[in-house]
Amino acid sequence: MCFYNSCSVNTKDLVARYNRNINEKLNQFDDERFLLPAYNHPATIIISFGSDPIIATWGLVPYWTRNREAAAEISKMTINARSETLFEKPSFREGIRIRRCIIPSTGYFEYHYEGKVTSVYFIYIKNEKVFSIGGIYDYWTDKETNQAYTTYTMITTPGNEFTNKIHNGGKNPFRMPFIIPKEMEERWLDPNLTEEEIAEMMVPFDADKMEAYEIDKNFRNMDPHNPDVIKRKVR
Repeated sequence: MCFYNSCSVNTKDLVARYNRNINEKLNQFDDERFLLPAYNHPATIIISFGSDPIIATWGLVPYWTRNREAAAEISKMTINARSETLFEKPSFREGIRIRRCIIPSTGYFEYHYEGKVTSVYFIYIKNEKVFSIGGIYDYWTDKETNQAYTTYTMITTPGNEFTNKIHNGGKNPFRMPFIIPKEMEERWLDPNLTEEEIAEMMVPFDADKMEAYEIDKNFRNMDPHNPDVIKRKVR
């Protein structure tokens, strides 16, 4: 995966940040987790064009996926979606046109490589408690149980000069999440955007607005949305 997202604000504050409605299920979300069978990523809240936020699981499962085994397998390959090929890939090409979403974030984790030594950095946006990562979501129904799931993928772009100094190795180096400027958030969700307008928005975020610090490498053994994780700075 290219990065691991963190959103460490409570649901009430998160929904207010995006001026959306809160319902009974969202009120319970801070105390519950909704998991896709056989793929143990915790669910998070995403923002769509509608008035109600959506509870969804990371790792997009297209609506046409045959069964639970196929869903578990494909979700491992759809954590991220490259902005350059979204309109070509079968798993993404419909969603990028009609099911775009925002994944709220307080920061994300990225590995840095120096020879055989790796370290982990928490990357965030200056002066923004919550910022927005662009994504695509889809609905899938398990035909065995008739249970419906909502899943999503995070869009990535080429890295900028700041993130490239950190994310300099691994399977997909020099990439970063597609971070949406605050003033462009609702436009990203606009269902009337053309393919050309969507493509024009997916550019690397302004490097001057980003900051990072090194954290404990064991962060993945904890809930990434727990604010205690990002307090584990390496001195």
